[in-house]
Amino acid sequence: MKRDLLENTDKKICVHVHMYGVLADYSNIRNIDITVPERTSIAGFMKFMTAYFPDTFNTQWMLPHENHSLIKVFRNGELITLEIDQQWVKEGDDIRLFSAISGG
Repeated sequence: MKRDLLENTDKKICVHVHMYGVLADYSNIRNIDITVPERTSIAGFMKFMTAYFPDTFNTQWMLPHENHSLIKVFRNGELITLEIDQQWVKEGDDIRLFSAISGG
């Protein structure tokens, strides 16, 4: 049985989010601290970001495990590509989001 990507817990954690390129342009935000439940996977975090910034992420985010994601997710300087539903954000993590497409 697959566990929920964003589990309900009373304890919250804060992560630092940096958005670049069109993500920053669409959201009009470059840096923000986001509070999420303690047991939140990277996939759950991206679902949270999609709900929080629907105009930005609904056009950019797709299923990364199918290599269709237009967003590259870095956690503490490490590119997260596989098993994002089995990797968890932790208190104080530095999450950097880049659109895989850039303009010129």
